[in-house]
Amino acid sequence: MAGASLSQTERKYLGVVTRINTASLAVRILTEALQLARTLGLFLGVVLCLDEIETIFTRGQRPAQYQSFLQDLRFLYDEAEKLGRGYSLFLLSASTTYGARSLQQINYPIFQRLGFEENQRVMLKPISGIEEAKLFAQIYIDFERAQYEATGKTTRRSHELLSEEEIAEALSIAAGGGDESKKNLRVNQASLLEALHKMVEDKRPE
Repeated sequence: MAGASLSQTERKYLGVVTRINTASLAVRILTEALQLARTLGLFLGVVLCLDEIETIFTRGQRPAQYQSFLQDLRFLYDEAEKLGRGYSLFLLSASTTYGARSLQQINYPIFQRLGFEENQRVMLKPISGIEEAKLFAQIYIDFERAQYEATGKTTRRSHELLSEEEIAEALSIAAGGGDESKKNLRVNQASLLEALHKMVEDKRPE
């Protein structure tokens, strides 16, 4: 499991016949290890997050390369529920519309397994206006404060961390310099979070 070399004696008594030298073999070994762990009651299941599926098709990968990856992913999924002897697997995947459409055309079984069909898909909505931006920022502030205070330390109140004016400025930056007073200003979560994060980081003492 650690990738270490085995002696001939260890190979003989452990029943090891080959090295884990391919992606497919690695996936097979992983699924068997997870099945064994579930049988022994060591864990309940696996949460697997797959973000930016579209990068498979936009980074110059050859069809044979990404089809091999997708087949391994399908095997991982199918083995999880094999005859009731597998393990619990929760797959959470995210993609642009382009990525989902490409996956549907190239490998429909994986498209289904990743939950990209219309009745399973949840479309992300952009942040719209300053009020939503404030709520968005507050969720992250509250979470991080709770994490920090769990260590026994205290923090400043959230309104001292980012003012409404600063959140409005971050919204404007995320929108490419738009007027934050416009009610129809819309930005995606990633760009707004990046702008907010930079704003907080700039407040750190040197």
